[in-house]
Amino acid sequence: VVEALRRVAKPSGLLLLVDDVHRVDGASLEMLAGVLATKDAGVALVGTGDVDAVPTALASLPVTVLEGLSSAELNALLTASLGTSLSPSLERAVGDRVRGNPAHALALVRLLVAVGVLQRTEEGFQANGPLSAASLPQDLGQVLGARLELLPSASLRFLQRAAVEGSLFSAELVRASLLGTEGAEVLDDAEWVVSVPRQPGIFRFTREEARQVLRERLSPMQLRSAHEELAETLEREAFASEPAREVRVADHLLGADAPGAQAACERAGDWFAARGEWRAAVEFYRWALGREPGATAAVVRWQLGVLASAARCLTQVEPAAVDGLVTPWLDRVSVMQTPGTWAEAARRLAVAELKLGRVADAEVRLSMAQGPANSDPEVEALVLGELARVREAKGETTAAVELLARAFQRMGNRAARAPDFYWEHYLLLGRLQQRLGQLDRARVAFTRAVEQARSVASAVGQARALSQLAGLRVLAGEPAQALAELERALVLADQGGDAQEVARIHFNAGRLLVAGGRVPEARERLEQARERARVAGWREGEALAAQVLGTMEGRAPRR
Repeated sequence: VVEALRRVAKPSGLLLLVDDVHRVDGASLEMLAGVLATKDAGVALVGTGDVDAVPTALASLPVTVLEGLSSAELNALLTASLGTSLSPSLERAVGDRVRGNPAHALALVRLLVAVGVLQRTEEGFQANGPLSAASLPQDLGQVLGARLELLPSASLRFLQRAAVEGSLFSAELVRASLLGTEGAEVLDDAEWVVSVPRQPGIFRFTREEARQVLRERLSPMQLRSAHEELAETLEREAFASEPAREVRVADHLLGADAPGAQAACERAGDWFAARGEWRAAVEFYRWALGREPGATAAVVRWQLGVLASAARCLTQVEPAAVDGLVTPWLDRVSVMQTPGTWAEAARRLAVAELKLGRVADAEVRLSMAQGPANSDPEVEALVLGELARVREAKGETTAAVELLARAFQRMGNRAARAPDFYWEHYLLLGRLQQRLGQLDRARVAFTRAVEQARSVASAVGQARALSQLAGLRVLAGEPAQALAELERALVLADQGGDAQEVARIHFNAGRLLVAGGRVPEARERLEQARERARVAGWREGEALAAQVLGTMEGRAPRR
């Protein structure tokens, strides 16, 4: 989402308009605040909402307090909307009650007409008797609640169930969860819901306030029951193609406080992780974990597996936060109770430490994990692989190759639970062998990495391995073949959503084109490399591309 906003913002900027900004969820607020705080992003925000409830993440933005409409302005609005004006006394009474809020005024007059307090005459709306402040609902929520009371009970139940499903809802899903079609006629009432363009069967509430009022009318028991029935309905085969079904099931089971909520949250985390939405994945993994270790070894093993998944995702976006996530769990769980999963969680923490450049800390942690990892061949192989990366970082290339050989030996050609195990480790082995000048062995390792990545349908793995093979082509004096390999890699990297690898491929292609004298093509590829690196947050790549572009233009790069 952030990448899309930045791309649309170029070159002339982007203005986002967000209504009811005080109702925006936390993850979206964090995303908005991050985009707005990014230098030169070219994105601005105008949000409307309750001035007393401006989210903390946006509190630093300028605030403009708007006055309500005057009685005359409200009357003009009501006349345009309802086709009839208010009498002078009614105009004053309504204006005093709604304090200039146009939505409140319109809902109030519609309510008074519906209950027979107002009637339409040639002179305009007239009250059947004197109107006192006590006879007029105090706020918009009360007006909407009173208006909902006038609906048939079946229609009210349908709307309440739809309100639990969300601001957008599938009419068929709501019907199925209610075990009948009674009440669905309310879909024809545009006062409450309207169809979503180009999405057959999908409706949205015309007012978020109305949805909130509908939910608030449900008792805690009724609300939990609605969540649970919606979750059960979503899990039916008939709704297998519902968008983000895993996430919606998890949300409903959490709302129902149902026993299956933790497992559903793990599936939702997996769904987000597969899409590269790391922060959302971490949040669902946290809900799956709970706050305390389980009562049995089986539950604790499962929790540590979820913890390792959460750490993997958090490492992608905030490696410094992994320690705070993982260490409290490792301290509270007996390593003797669940040695393999304990070691895997510790390994994930070491991966984050390596990413932060804390090589010594990672080495100590991996050494501590080696003993517990002995209970699981794959975990031990993974720990050995990370120790190889430690040796690589320390410049001990031969020792790193030896550790990788031990990792492959420990696996014994068995299928790995982690689908990326083989291609990632063959990729590392090839890099190390290339550094040792063993180019033939490196080519074999990179080719195996391509094959292993293809076997597990990893476009990212294939792209990275092909990029390495292209590097060997350059060393062999085969620039044309190297460019062809890079083009294949680029397609796969785009397909896999690996923005940093895309930037790296454009950069390498640009340098090859420069060497071949194809300057205009080279400049275009280097510009793309710089832009993709910026979007990916890869500052080193952005700087390298800018440096080469500056050299081509005979001047220092712009800062």
